[in-house]
Amino acid sequence: MLSEGHKYSLQAVGKEITFELLEESNITNVGPIINEVSYKTLNEQYPKLELKKEPAFIVFDENGLVLKTYDYEEMIDFLQNQDE
Repeated sequence: MLSEGHKYSLQAVGKEITFELLEESNITNVGPIINEVSYKTLNEQYPKLELKKEPAFIVFDENGLVLKTYDYEEMIDFLQNQDE
């Protein structure tokens, strides 16, 4: 579920993501952020993700999955370019 005023929720594995970290890149459209210790744990929760390694970053909007990447910069670029 998305937090008030946020467009995306984020699941991160293998690299801890914080609101402060995103704000450094001028990203304020994300919440909640859930950091998982292991991609295997996330695969058990969401088998359709079929994660293969860490770090992994999964972005959801109100309709579901919008980005699955193993590249931190790709996630940042995606979120930076989603402002209305």
